[in-house]
Amino acid sequence: MSQRVDKTIMIVGSTGSGKTTSLRNLPLDKTIYINVDNKMLPFRANNLYKHVKLENTQQLINGMDAAEEDDNVEYIVIDTLTFLGDLFYTEQIENASNGMSAWQNYKAYINKVIAMAKASNKHYIFLAHDQSTYDEKEMVTKTFAKIQGSLKGGGIEANFTFVLYTAVIQDPTTRLPKYVFQVNKSAKSLDVSAKTPMGLFAEPYTEDNDVVDVFKAIEEFYQA
Repeated sequence: MSQRVDKTIMIVGSTGSGKTTSLRNLPLDKTIYINVDNKMLPFRANNLYKHVKLENTQQLINGMDAAEEDDNVEYIVIDTLTFLGDLFYTEQIENASNGMSAWQNYKAYINKVIAMAKASNKHYIFLAHDQSTYDEKEMVTKTFAKIQGSLKGGGIEANFTFVLYTAVIQDPTTRLPKYVFQVNKSAKSLDVSAKTPMGLFAEPYTEDNDVVDVFKAIEEFYQA
């Protein structure tokens, strides 16, 4: 019996570092793009199956349930997990009479969304903004996915097997900027919370920032 493959990944990075453009080779006619950040797409998407501008947090749960029953859907993008947390904060925490209970509901909601994605046979891609903080105890700057509450500081990454960071490096041949994924810690960036299973990638950086290539690598890795 073949091993079930985890088809859920998180891509973390700053604005303009290649998060959304890494989606450019997805089969758009089989993709739902859930636009939490309410922004324009940086590529043509005339044949996108569905472009949903999220208005409330329950809408996402309902949409994920519906997508599970839709045979036309193979990929679901949530852009971004950071703003999804902010939306929940605005809805249920900002004016809550019981702040402690509201924050518990926040954590439960985010964890439920991720758990639903991981239990699905669809490919889920969560995008997130990054945030760097200085750890006074260790005297280093650490970079994590930006999110509020007890999930910040690496807590959200614990829910994912595959955490990719967008990176811009210099192409050794052309000397021009090259957009890639950081898939594991490197000697130059030990404090970035990128992670993938040992042996999945030979190097800490990919050749390109193409999420389709990442999914192919994951499939091949677990089928070997």
